[in-house]
Amino acid sequence: MAFVKKHYLIYCTINKINEKMYVGQHATDNKNDGYMGSGALLFKAIKKYGKENFETFILNECSSFEEMNELEKKWVDLEWCSDQRNYNLREGGNDGRMTQVNCKGQPKGTIPWNKGMKTGPQTQETIEKRRNSLIKRGPFKRNTDFFKSEEYKMRQSENMKRVWAERKLAGGASLRG
Repeated sequence: MAFVKKHYLIYCTINKINEKMYVGQHATDNKNDGYMGSGALLFKAIKKYGKENFETFILNECSSFEEMNELEKKWVDLEWCSDQRNYNLREGGNDGRMTQVNCKGQPKGTIPWNKGMKTGPQTQETIEKRRNSLIKRGPFKRNTDFFKSEEYKMRQSENMKRVWAERKLAGGASLRG
């Protein structure tokens, strides 16, 4: 069951510096909540240029969630989001869900930033050392010598005695309900 909101909006956020735009949908109780959008490219641009260099305005107000989705499909179609002068990556009307391929032609999912990059000899050496150390000790093993020391055991014992004494004073709370 969806939450009923007072306002279903199609909005446009404009970068005042380079005039790139982002068109999206927003269901809210407050039209002036400061929402600018949730696109990945838009987030990067806001971080780069600063929030003060962006302006948001309402394009349409809809009467229902379904109408808002349909209207966003008309605003943000394949032609719109394949244009390099905006921040939209995929067609609208999907309620924020990913499609198989976004509008810029990138496949669904994340591609590692270093996919296909060549590494230098120093980097390869570092990777090999790290890999060999993990193979020797195993990836999930850690230095447990500290946890076996008498000092550690005494400190843990004292802490647990203190905690149980405080619980007893506080009303006899125990693990047995």
